Amino acid sequence: MNDVFSGKKELLEAALNPECCDLVVEGNLVNVLTGEIYEGCVGVKHGKIVYVGNEEIKNRNLIKTSYYVVPSFIDGHVHIESSMLPPSEFAKIAVLHGTCAVVADPHEIANVLGVSGIKFMLSDSRNLPVDFYFNVPSCVPSTEMFETSGEISAVEMKKLKKMDRIIGLGEVMNFPGVLNCDKKLAEKIRVFDSMVVDGHCPGLIGRKLNAYSVYCHSDHESTNYEEAVEKLRIGMWLMIREGSAAKNMSILKDIIRNGIDTRRCMIVTDDIHADDLSLGHLNLRLSKAVEIGADPVDAIRMTTLNTAEYFNLKNLGSISIGKDANISIVKDLKNFRVEKVFFKGKLASSNGNLTVKIKKTKTKFKNVMNVNKNFSFKIPAKEKTNTRVIKIIEGEIRTKEIIKEIKPKNNSLESNTAKDIIKISVIDRHKGINYSNAFVTGFGIKKGAIASTIAHDAHNIIVIGADDESMKKAVNELIRIHGGIAVAGEKIYSLPLPIAGLMSNNTKEVIQKLKVLNKEATKLGVKIHSPFMTLSFLALPVIPELKITDKGLVDVRKFKFTDLIIKNFN
Repeated sequence: MNDVFSGKKELLEAALNPECCDLVVEGNLVNVLTGEIYEGCVGVKHGKIVYVGNEEIKNRNLIKTSYYVVPSFIDGHVHIESSMLPPSEFAKIAVLHGTCAVVADPHEIANVLGVSGIKFMLSDSRNLPVDFYFNVPSCVPSTEMFETSGEISAVEMKKLKKMDRIIGLGEVMNFPGVLNCDKKLAEKIRVFDSMVVDGHCPGLIGRKLNAYSVYCHSDHESTNYEEAVEKLRIGMWLMIREGSAAKNMSILKDIIRNGIDTRRCMIVTDDIHADDLSLGHLNLRLSKAVEIGADPVDAIRMTTLNTAEYFNLKNLGSISIGKDANISIVKDLKNFRVEKVFFKGKLASSNGNLTVKIKKTKTKFKNVMNVNKNFSFKIPAKEKTNTRVIKIIEGEIRTKEIIKEIKPKNNSLESNTAKDIIKISVIDRHKGINYSNAFVTGFGIKKGAIASTIAHDAHNIIVIGADDESMKKAVNELIRIHGGIAVAGEKIYSLPLPIAGLMSNNTKEVIQKLKVLNKEATKLGVKIHSPFMTLSFLALPVIPELKITDKGLVDVRKFKFTDLIIKNFN
């Protein structure tokens, strides 16, 4: 053959003679390109798909199934750190559920360790049965003025952009900075001018949304149909999120009911805990999508073809010639129970068991608990006050601001468990300088305290509790274990997260102890699902309405700090 074809000679020969393929899978093919489901064969050579047809092929590596053969799934927006596992451990679970690729934004670890944290994620995600692609975090910190964390400059971003598997710029959370042409932010966006720029614009509509989408191409923060369809109409890509805390799949039901095309929609998890991941990944989201009315092929497109096209991942997205042979066999198109997963033509999992070996992370990390122990939970007040309170909304990461009258005890405002008005505090763990106190409602806690070093996105210490003493015990436990999650009740329970106070390479311990911590939190009176994930987002000052950071209470609607106590309330 001509030299032009020399690099693909064996692929060409296998396409002409699929009997020589390394692998042939025969079953009910789900073709996301044509929308068809039909009996057929897929031939694989050197990890690439070289044959798709319906001939009967005699091959010693033939796998025949009566089940469905689908392209393996792609999670287009996930923060791996939220699983509390590094990429190498995340992959062990995700691949069991048919996921063979993710697009991750490592801004959690970047806020703690800076560029070195991103390099760790790149290193730890090599040679796995899941392809990890990364967007460089755009907002480290998420905003310039509201919190204490690490920082990544445009100059550092230029270097990161050149690294393998970097495919774009991570979610631009500082949407006021985009609209106001913030110089630093503009420099960062300019670095990725020819690449995908992920968006993050909760509640943005009209002219402001139009202006924002000039630079940012997608959004995963829509919580209602009107907001979502407006983004689709102006040409943005819509990521429909269904994670551990934020659950927005109801949007898809309205999209289907109103006959809106889903070709620019993706289903993503954003943030998912390890215990939830162990039960299922995108396969469970697909099941839910079909349950609410999605056509199975359209649903699969939202976790395969659509995602690959948005991110320009030309090697992924469909069972078609030239693509990586990332193929899953699922038992049905209702529950999407995964039987086998092939990663680049090699069997990666079978009947819920991993069939490849993955090395454990061995990197040592510095102590990331630089805490000034002179922090205090006291909120001075001599008379009853009208106080701003953060009201959580279960199933969302948005909050509401409500006003409550609180009477002081011993010249200090305290938690009132009878009215579910609980003290919340954020303590800087990076520079050991700041701390702030406020109140939250919606958890239902009656006694004790829960605390974590997972507090988006700066990941300072966040704690809520029925009394100051319990809160102090929970925080001191976090300091003792060098970061993690703690519950302080009659006894103290904790989960150490030695990788930046965010992750652990002990998957079994993470899943088991998370179950224990959730159970113990329930004993304290906590009544919501996924309390630690919900708690972690109360410190994120780019999601409306009211949030708390180590520097104070933030009115996200105005993008300004606001007073806890209202002095002149009418």
